[in-house]
Amino acid sequence: MNLTLQYDQVLFILEPAGITRSLARKRVTVIDCFDGRLAIRYDGIDLPYRTFDKRPQVSQAATAENKRLGPILA
Repeated sequence: MNLTLQYDQVLFILEPAGITRSLARKRVTVIDCFDGRLAIRYDGIDLPYRTFDKRPQVSQAATAENKRLGPILA
């Protein structure tokens, strides 16, 4: 069983550690720090997690190629 939560369109998967096994249907706190770090806490304890980003990634090269299409299409 995977314990997951969604925050800011990103799916977070809690690592199967001792404390996380008992957290099904419990409320956790997501802390979004100013420096870009993110913490998921339960009862004051930081929980280990990994992310699964559902948003499609666009490479910088693809963006640059699309910018050059304007003159070609005109």
